[in-house]
Order: sequence, then C-alpha cells, then structure tokens
Amino acid sequence: MDEGTPRPTDRLFFALRPDAAAVARIAALQQRLRAEHGLRGRANRPEHFHLTLRMVGDFWGLPPALVEALCAQATRLRMPPLQLVLDQALSFQSNRRRRNFPFVLLAGEPLAPLRQFQGELERALVAMGLAPAPGSFTPHLTLGYDDRAVAPQPITPLPWRADEFLLIHSLIGRRTHRVLGRWPANE
Repeated sequence: MDEGTPRPTDRLFFALRPDAAAVARIAALQQRLRAEHGLRGRANRPEHFHLTLRMVGDFWGLPPALVEALCAQATRLRMPPLQLVLDQALSFQSNRRRRNFPFVLLAGEPLAPLRQFQGELERALVAMGLAPAPGSFTPHLTLGYDDRAVAPQPITPLPWRADEFLLIHSLIGRRTHRVLGRWPANE
C-alpha cells in the first residue's frame, strides 16, 4: 500500500469468545508468560480475547449491506456447544516479518467439532460470494505481539466452552471491538 492510499479503518471477523472465568484464567496466564519471557510488546486486552473462526476483511468504513448479508448467512448455521482446550503457548513466526510476532495460545484436542463448524462457516461465506480464506485454519487465541519470539511450550490445559459465535467489528488501530451479531449454540 503506497503512502497516498488510505488505510482501512474497519475489520470484520467471526469469532468465539471465552466466558468470564476463562478470560480471568487466560489474563493471569498472559501476565505470567509475559514476565517469564521478558515480553514488553503490546498485550491484548482481556475483553478482546477471542478465537477467530474466519476473517471477513478490512474496509474503509463499515459496509452495512455486507454486515446484513453476513448476519443473514450466520443465522442459517447451527453450531453445537464447543469444548475448547488451550494447551500450548508460542509465537507465530513468518519469513516476511522478523518483528512484532503474534504471541498465542493454541487450541488442542478436541479439535474435530471446532474444525467442522469452522468449515461450515467457511463454505457458507464462500457460497455468498466471499473469496476462500487463504491458508489453513489454526485455532488460537492471541495474547499480544512482541519483537521477541517464544518457542512452543506446553501449558497447563485451559478448558472453556463456546456457547455462541459472534460477528465482531474492530476499529483498526483504536483497539475497539463491537459485537454486531451473536448466534447461540444449538444443543
């Protein structure tokens, strides 16, 4: 993107959020791991903890017609309650970026129900005309970003149950998330 091109202001994504008890446990773990590894970069706020199911995209302004279509499509989906377990901490690293590594907690087994629902969501969004998501789905919760990379390490398993999925509107660069839609799990 050249300097004359305006940067996107709004991001849309579907996600799962941990319940309040899990958020408290994740926040305590975040503080402990940051101290253990000497991480000083930007930490995500506990109220923003989430596991992204599908990035929709970045936009210049919130596209109301797209939001309406996304909500209509999400209403047709059936998500069972999902049992999730975060069991490993590490930094995602890529060859393109040598700084500002995402520091994450990976979700471990059981992954099949989560992957199945994420696949259904992906197919529904492609059916409505969105491009397929690039890459593969790696279920994780981002704790923050840092110039120091942390090697993979097991953590005491941190379970939580997702009873709904959300459409979230992020105001890029302003660290603000707004829930635009929520759909409860179907037992």
